[in-house]
Amino acid sequence: MNDAPDDVDAETLRDRLHGSSIDVDENVLDEIDARTVDGSVDIAAFEAWYDDCTDRRRSVTERTERFENRLDEYRTSLGPVERDFDHVRVRFEEYDERFDAIRTELESVADRIETASRTPASATALYETARLLSASKRTLHGIAHELGHIEEALDDLESWLTDPAVRLDDFDDELDTVERYLDNTDRLLTNVEAHAADPPTGFRPFDAWLTARHLHLLVAVVFEELKADVDELGRWVERCEGDHGAALAALTDRLDALADRHASFEGRIGDATDAIAGFEEKYDAVAAEVDRFAAELDAVEPPIDWATLEERIDEQFDSLGISHG
Repeated sequence: MNDAPDDVDAETLRDRLHGSSIDVDENVLDEIDARTVDGSVDIAAFEAWYDDCTDRRRSVTERTERFENRLDEYRTSLGPVERDFDHVRVRFEEYDERFDAIRTELESVADRIETASRTPASATALYETARLLSASKRTLHGIAHELGHIEEALDDLESWLTDPAVRLDDFDDELDTVERYLDNTDRLLTNVEAHAADPPTGFRPFDAWLTARHLHLLVAVVFEELKADVDELGRWVERCEGDHGAALAALTDRLDALADRHASFEGRIGDATDAIAGFEEKYDAVAAEVDRFAAELDAVEPPIDWATLEERIDEQFDSLGISHG
């Protein structure tokens, strides 16, 4: 494997690599094939590839820094009170974490490029360079894709930070999520109440009840925070231009109505157990798991991340072999 790469055609290179101790990646070999002329490796094409990766890394790094600076400008434009609001603080922390991850990836790309050879002098070095540059290309493509999403999200963040209507709508969207969970819980309980005594084919009353119970537990953790959030939102809009009192009052009333509806399910959940055949035995089999899940939810600290909660409920349902219904 010490042949100069210009002395080895691509097919011979493939054969020698497959016959070596190297764990050959066919995708890397395809990258080498893409840089051949008349079946022979073109070192000039490798030099160009190396330079392109170097330039691309620099460009992506500069773009990342521009977006980080933009985020810092948003942060410094806020007063200290607003910066301490939970939802404001968390949004900035989420972006900081995303940029930290991107910087780590860019450092790994820089290390790969530094390890690679611009003019590989052997077939082994040529394969290793192709492997490193291929990985760098994929990583840079992924970062560029992520930055595209971040750019759009920063536009939304600017509006959210400055426009009361946007932030009020955002809170209303959170209440929509709560309402969807309540609707699902209501539907499940209604089915148990109607069919537990004589379940139709395929309907398992206990599973429907257990699903409703879990959804009820999950939604319970968000109401206290949502009440704090709407108070925080009220303090902020009071300092903004315009009259937003009616919109804020409507959100507060909607939140109270959703909390009352949620509370009404507690009695229905308890009453439904009487109609489910063999309930005690079935519940005993999952009680420890339900208690553990409830304890996990109790330990959740604000601000609530709906994506994380939904991921957790899905994991719980998978472990119990039930579904959203």
